[in-house]
Amino acid sequence: MFELLRYVCELIFGSSLALSRESFEYLSVHLHNIIVQLIQQAFTIALRAKRTQLLGDDLQIVLKCRNIPPLFGYCHSSTTNRASSFKSVYQGARTLFYQNDTIINFSEIQSITTNTLRDKILLDVEWLAIEGEQKLPPIKLSYFNNSILKVEQQLYLSFLQSKNFNEEIQNALSNDQIALNTILPQLIDWYRNNICECLIHSCRLEKRRHLAYYLTMINYLLQNSATVIDHYLYIISPIILTCFLYEYEVDDPSDFNVNNDESVINTGHIWSLRILSAQACIKILRRSNFLIYDTFTVRIFSRLIYSLTLSSTPSSLIYAILYLFERLGCRVCRTFLLPYLVDIDSVKVFSSKAILSILERIALLTTIK
Repeated sequence: MFELLRYVCELIFGSSLALSRESFEYLSVHLHNIIVQLIQQAFTIALRAKRTQLLGDDLQIVLKCRNIPPLFGYCHSSTTNRASSFKSVYQGARTLFYQNDTIINFSEIQSITTNTLRDKILLDVEWLAIEGEQKLPPIKLSYFNNSILKVEQQLYLSFLQSKNFNEEIQNALSNDQIALNTILPQLIDWYRNNICECLIHSCRLEKRRHLAYYLTMINYLLQNSATVIDHYLYIISPIILTCFLYEYEVDDPSDFNVNNDESVINTGHIWSLRILSAQACIKILRRSNFLIYDTFTVRIFSRLIYSLTLSSTPSSLIYAILYLFERLGCRVCRTFLLPYLVDIDSVKVFSSKAILSILERIALLTTIK
């Protein structure tokens, strides 16, 4: 044991330490006790595994239980008859252990990972727009399998998907928590698929009415105080922003009577669709303070400011962006909106009474101390 300790000291420090024989004997006794305990515990593991032969894996498990680092240069696989995977090189008085690197083919790993995970995907989410631009390739619709839902969940989901929007559905979306949590992934996926179809055929009045219906339901859903909804904001936010900034093919009038009490679901008016999207975006921004990074809000504001200052931005989008900032309060308007008001197209501003009116309210709001 004395020679072993001296060898270990030379291996670690490169030279023998000036320790007395009494010190080495003290270390030797304690090291002997530790080794005996390790072997006893390793034999216990071997006996529990109904083996009479002690393996390197048994010792490795004992070391792991004691929070001892692994033994480098030692092959601890159960195939004890094989040669060690480590090789040794002598450098002076020290022994260096090394192992040859194996070549990794990333294409094979990617194909294996893709094939193993493909069958386990239940929900496929696609961004409807990247940096505010719609992509032309067809959108893949991922329909969920009703067989994974219980009968009660299927009935409740069918009730929420009813085309006859009434007060009962409104209360369920904005107040229910327990039952709604069980079908929330399928409900949001249903919203996304139908909104995709409505945006693709937005030139038809019927599809714009359906889009207003889905946006209204999402607004009531975002009013729900259930915290589990916050975990789906990363799916809802690109849907809402796409409806907000979408370039509709139909004619966009330069002005609109914002005091019109007629339901947007009946009219399908573009101004009302953008206002509904702005209301949902406001709810997302207020909920995101509890979950998403602060940069999430800044990125949304930056994207809206960019659209606000473009000369090609329609009047309905200008009004909806100003509406969003007005609802968020004077602090947000002072920080993000005021420096860019002069860059808005003045022709569209002065040709719309609605835009002039909301700019006056923002001016009064920002002057409040």
